[in-house]
Amino acid sequence: MSTPEHTHDTSTPTAPQQGSCCSGSTAPSEIPPQVAREMDEPTVADSPAPIGLVIAFILLGFWGGAYLTEYNGGFRKDVFNHQQKSWVPVEASAAKKKDPAALGKKVFTANCVICHQTTGLGMPGLYPPLAGSELVLGQGYNDHQLILILLNGLNGPIKIKGETYNGAMPAWKDSLRDDQIANVLTYIRQEWGNSAAPITTEAVAALRGKHGTRAEAWTDSELKATQSTR
Repeated sequence: MSTPEHTHDTSTPTAPQQGSCCSGSTAPSEIPPQVAREMDEPTVADSPAPIGLVIAFILLGFWGGAYLTEYNGGFRKDVFNHQQKSWVPVEASAAKKKDPAALGKKVFTANCVICHQTTGLGMPGLYPPLAGSELVLGQGYNDHQLILILLNGLNGPIKIKGETYNGAMPAWKDSLRDDQIANVLTYIRQEWGNSAAPITTEAVAALRGKHGTRAEAWTDSELKATQSTR
């Protein structure tokens, strides 16, 4: 009986092929789920900016230029009035002053219009007219007498434009400042066809100081006896 021959395989073992179930590795064509969930790597591209954003920046630039042109203040550090159109230096003495007659009209409307009316004609038999009044225009009277009436009032008869009025006008020295009295007198001397010189605040202040202790209203005869302080 012959003995079985034992043959030995001397060939080199073959390594497992990639992708086989026994290799435990992943084929290059397959991407693990963990990697697939990641975002793409940032890349450098020449994609244009949104057209809306470009237009917005252009409009903003135009607006900024127009704003600076209108309100640059001459690029002077001492300018604060953004509505000033002319940047030529203005002397303080040349600054525009408010019209005393316009200010006086406000005082008249608030305090005098009830009696003397917007027309300046007063009320017949009750309140004398201011339009064409001898007292207002300084015909037979002077401006300091007109001021005294505003300060202390007037009581008793007085003849204006040929008609006698016998009433009482209240004092305003405790209600109106010197400038307000000057302004309202300037207004009535230049309104309703009247034409007379304005009354100054200094003139009112001087007469207030001279007759400040007087408490009674003036009478027509007392006014005519006073002396001008000008």
